[in-house]
Amino acid sequence: MPVAASTAAEGTVEVGTADPAGRVLERATSAGAFDGVLLTGILELARRAATRYFGSWARRPRRASKRARLWVTLVAVTGIATPILGCDGAGEKAGVEAEAPPDGATQQASLKPAPIPEAGPLGQPRSLHQVGAPADATRAAIPPDNPQTPEKIALGQKLFFDGRLSADGTVACSSCHDPARAFTDGRPTSIGINGRVGQRNAPTVLNALYNKTQFWDGRANTLEQQAALSIVNPNEMGQPNLEAAVARIAAIGEYRQAFQGVFGRAPNGPDLLRAIASYERTRQSPPSGPARRRPPCRSS
Repeated sequence: MPVAASTAAEGTVEVGTADPAGRVLERATSAGAFDGVLLTGILELARRAATRYFGSWARRPRRASKRARLWVTLVAVTGIATPILGCDGAGEKAGVEAEAPPDGATQQASLKPAPIPEAGPLGQPRSLHQVGAPADATRAAIPPDNPQTPEKIALGQKLFFDGRLSADGTVACSSCHDPARAFTDGRPTSIGINGRVGQRNAPTVLNALYNKTQFWDGRANTLEQQAALSIVNPNEMGQPNLEAAVARIAAIGEYRQAFQGVFGRAPNGPDLLRAIASYERTRQSPPSGPARRRPPCRSS
């Protein structure tokens, strides 16, 4: 059986072409798994192991036992090389994972809110009359005192992505409910103003209109209540009260005009919550297949 010869100066290994086992190891060497000196040592250990256990049978080639001797060599080489290659591969994999942690974990370690996400295509309102959506449950989810209108939904969308609702302007509803992350933030626990860490991760807004209660602990009965509690939570948007958020919005002429057009009055707390909840009720699971390519509908 031909034995590999090492050229130390060049760091290469030449293997006899008539040796099938050698060709396997030659491919491993060309792939950079281990250098020529190590390969020569492995082959020599395999030959000695075969000689020790099978005596002259392993030294003198015999046509009748050629296949058996080949398998003995392959098994011996594999048993020696596998731990070496396995350790190297595991180290490379661990290094990659350590250098590129998930986005959510990176942001969690920095304890800073990410830039406020924009609406984008995924954040556009959808019609409540989606194919496959439960029509009766959808109608029942719309409260009588807050009917859906395109203008109200558009106002709610603007508020949903506006960081000026928070105490320091760095956190919006979309900070914890990012359209690009299925209306979550991808973090173990959400981060609010000034890097404050919440108690839980953010649940998705998708299909929240069908929920009997809101938040993981069910402390809110409606989406309107959910929006209010997030605005005044010190670990989220951090406003001392809802009136403080309204004051910031009322100072903006565009919002004063929009509230007047939708509700017929100046900005106030209940109407602000109605607008946000109206937008959130348009957030249903997107359709699959060809229907997904249809443009979103702004009407209810």
